[in-house]
Amino acid sequence: MFGVRLSLIASLTLILLGAAPQEVLVVDAADVRVENDRATQLVGSLTMGQIGEDTFLGLELSAALITRDWRVAAHVPLRIRVLDAEPQHSMTLRMEDWDELSDFGRLIPLVQYGHAGDELYLRLGELRGLSLGHGTMVFRYHNNVRLNTYHSGLYVRGDWRVIGAEGLVDDILDPSLAVTRLFSRPMANLHALPEMLRKFRVGVTAGADIRSPLDVQVAQMSQPEGGHYVVRARSQEAVVLLGLDLEAPVWESESVQVVPYFDANTVDLNGVGLHAGLRTEVHFSPLTRLTTRLEYRYAGAGYQSNYVSPFYEVERWSYRGGAPKLAWLREGSDPLLLSDRHGISFEGDFTLSGIVNFMVNYTDEEGAGNSNFMLRMALPEIEGFRCALTYANLGFEEAADLIEPDDTVFAISARYQIGDYFYLKAQAVNEWWLNQEPSQKKEFETTLNFDVGVGAVFTL
Repeated sequence: MFGVRLSLIASLTLILLGAAPQEVLVVDAADVRVENDRATQLVGSLTMGQIGEDTFLGLELSAALITRDWRVAAHVPLRIRVLDAEPQHSMTLRMEDWDELSDFGRLIPLVQYGHAGDELYLRLGELRGLSLGHGTMVFRYHNNVRLNTYHSGLYVRGDWRVIGAEGLVDDILDPSLAVTRLFSRPMANLHALPEMLRKFRVGVTAGADIRSPLDVQVAQMSQPEGGHYVVRARSQEAVVLLGLDLEAPVWESESVQVVPYFDANTVDLNGVGLHAGLRTEVHFSPLTRLTTRLEYRYAGAGYQSNYVSPFYEVERWSYRGGAPKLAWLREGSDPLLLSDRHGISFEGDFTLSGIVNFMVNYTDEEGAGNSNFMLRMALPEIEGFRCALTYANLGFEEAADLIEPDDTVFAISARYQIGDYFYLKAQAVNEWWLNQEPSQKKEFETTLNFDVGVGAVFTL
């Protein structure tokens, strides 16, 4: 049997069909600044790792075209089962990676125009930690947090001083969530006015999850399709998101910027949330800066802050008590939704000499299980070595919950460059998936997966 698998591995390698572990794209095209007019980057890697109860061989080929304004990448990933533990699968190829239309977005994981902060910026592919406006309604949203599901989303932002807009779509092949924010600095061209008034900004947010599940069921795919379990909606409806935001800098110099802001939101036209915050940015040098955000929040009965959260792609199917998030919101019987609540949120983001980046976010509102903690640390590259750590626990009750792996997402990854072309890489990820054990209740939970391997990068 193992020999048959090896022959299948060789055949599948040639025809290039399959999927690789969901990780940050190996191709660095999104971040590379080209010195000439254009560059081409080719990447290949071979990994061995564990997903759930099985062991997989991962094969990846990627190519990217990079210009001063555009980055376009093609990615052909393979994930081939070499050790099949119980429950047994009929397919060597991991079919969980290809059972939905949206999964085929993996083949074109990046189309990007411009860079964050440019007048016009567009990104198609994986959306990582995306917030709209001050992040009070769409906060650090990730469209790919479920192991067996891939979404190719779209984010666009344009800022022309007096007017601007930004918006996202969760998946261009199978869209459900779409949110747009329009903003304006109406006095930007009135140069006789003080700086605070000229940079005063007002924004309006409108959007919806047009197919938000209300009732769900678990189904098992047929054996030719992999035999795995999937979650499907029995009924679904739209949930509407509306918001208004204001901000005006009260202090601005070459090294310090202080900006108070105010947001008013409603979700599903059910309750109102008010957010008042202060964002401060300090530049110690051109490559060292500290950004902080301190926010007070008031949640009226029936309102949920940060409704589109980092875990929203899981929460929309299974939230508190296992109910879909919209069903939980409309039921309204949870004590959290029966009365007004107050809370605070703090976020700090520190970059040291352009090398180390550290982010921490803590949020706490009145009520049980209503605290969030997130952490990210990245070491881009020192002497060929780069590593990153990400941690997120949403909805914990006490400090001891932070060390529990259940319902906690964390990832540790490292990469070491060997010479000009080759590298070693390793990662361990505690990520969301639908439980696949036949004897256990089918629910979303976190599972620890890992892989190690080698790769090569060629920039032409």
